[in-house]
Amino acid sequence: MLSQWHKFGLLVTVMFFASCVKTWGKFWDVGSLTQVELTYAGSPFTVTQNVAMTAVTPSNGSDFDSCTVSPALPAGLTLNAATCALSGTPTQGGLQKSYAVSASGKLRQGTGTFLLRSYFQPKFAYSANSGSGNITRFLILANGQLSPQGNVTSATQTWYCLPSPDHKFLFVANKSGAQITVYSINGSTGALNPVSGSPYTTLAAPHSLSLNPSGTVLYVGHDNAGVTGVTAFAVNTATGALTSLNGGLVYPVASGFQGASVAVPPDGKHLYIGASLGASNPYGLTIDQTSGALSPLANSPFSSVSNAIAVAVHPSGDFVYFAQYNVPANGVMAFSRNSTTGALQNLGGLYGTGTAPTHLVASTNGLFLYVSPSSANVYGFKIDTATGSLTATPSSPYGTAGTVQGVAVDETGKYVYSANSGSNNVNGFQINASTGDLSTPTPGGPYAAGTAPVHIVVVGGNP
Repeated sequence: MLSQWHKFGLLVTVMFFASCVKTWGKFWDVGSLTQVELTYAGSPFTVTQNVAMTAVTPSNGSDFDSCTVSPALPAGLTLNAATCALSGTPTQGGLQKSYAVSASGKLRQGTGTFLLRSYFQPKFAYSANSGSGNITRFLILANGQLSPQGNVTSATQTWYCLPSPDHKFLFVANKSGAQITVYSINGSTGALNPVSGSPYTTLAAPHSLSLNPSGTVLYVGHDNAGVTGVTAFAVNTATGALTSLNGGLVYPVASGFQGASVAVPPDGKHLYIGASLGASNPYGLTIDQTSGALSPLANSPFSSVSNAIAVAVHPSGDFVYFAQYNVPANGVMAFSRNSTTGALQNLGGLYGTGTAPTHLVASTNGLFLYVSPSSANVYGFKIDTATGSLTATPSSPYGTAGTVQGVAVDETGKYVYSANSGSNNVNGFQINASTGDLSTPTPGGPYAAGTAPVHIVVVGGNP
């Protein structure tokens, strides 16, 4: 028989074990693993191809045995198995995506999500040459210098170029030919090859192009009085092939509306249009998130812009800028945007740009806006990211070799390039990251292009 002391000791042991079980149950959730939320503060994240990112460790990120993510991260980025910290040097550029994280360990499990986009390093530039009906291909060297690689025949009056979000395809509007040509882009050399079925017929005078954020729908603005709205194509993101939406018919905006310029904000909810004739603009349309179809936006048009030949949306989606081509004055008009309703509110005032601005583009970081004014220079503005207001960058405007009609900024915000229609060439500028100043040209410019280049784009590429 057990002595009194032995019984007492056994009782203490049992009580101690029960206490431990109760305590451990708090961690094991009474026999199951504790579930924790992994929060990646600062999401969405932007990283740059071939540039090491600053590591991001989520809350509750510790004591795991494995950490997995879906879909796969851009090559070069990894998650730490124990902490789920995101780090590395991405070797690929690509679309913004949502990533789901799942972690497991002996005592707990964790789940979380974050958004990430990888900017492409500039590798190629393409100018649309309206006079010669072709596209000049350039390689971009490490210092921003362009190396012309010859021309690719497109069609009559090649007018506008737009890369797909993944930089696999180039869409080209051929104004006189009423066609859209689609090319696949060789990610190593930049060579262009027409996709099967290209070119695709559209309505008269395609003037500008815009894609929804996923690159599945292409919208076309037309500079023709007989086209009173916008046309659209579904895009096969694997092949680049186009299929007309709405039976190839126009999505009407207003009687007599000549909607030359189109732009989709980063959230993909709306389409903004500027007319090349008349003062009853800008207009907005709502985008059906499933089909890409367009419908009228309430209270549109929002204000008067005379001849809004070009439009650009700020990367935040909070502001929209229109180039006013002629009377009562030349310049840029700024609007704030309600991302829920799509409504635009005129911020007041006109930011002067000199003669007849034809194109404008915001830097990807949202700090600067550059404008081509149909004269031998480029205008630069610093954007107040809180209010949307503009202030001229130091020494603006910046001289070019000839009359400028198109301007481009690379995704990393290093360079600006101008399409000089008056001198059949392209100028390059280095961007001062702090001020937006373009006083330093890229070496070796200007660079020979085809006849009368009117638009230019910068493209990256994955290995």
